[in-house]
Amino acid sequence: MPIVEQSPVHHHHHGHGHQTFYHQQSIPEQTGKMQLTLILPNGVPSVITVDANTPMMDLLVQAASLNKLNPSGYSLVVLDSNQHVIHFKANQTVGQIVKSCHLPQINGNL
Repeated sequence: MPIVEQSPVHHHHHGHGHQTFYHQQSIPEQTGKMQLTLILPNGVPSVITVDANTPMMDLLVQAASLNKLNPSGYSLVVLDSNQHVIHFKANQTVGQIVKSCHLPQINGNL
């Protein structure tokens, strides 16, 4: 799903210069929560649970705060399952992006 890239955008591999979020629906849909796995720049995964109504800009701030990063140095980039960039507005919610892009969902527990 989203990638958090350092600004200015640099395309490096294995966590150097960007972070990757993978959407994994492992919390019952009726709760309105989504669980995302964030791959930090050092390659270490971090799990974050957010409300489906969380705007993308708020997601960036929350993820940066939880991982002691400065959000002003990062931006979100959403990729579909074919690794194509999906454009979105900062106030668009995580849930809207998942539904409109038909991103993969995994139901059940991790």
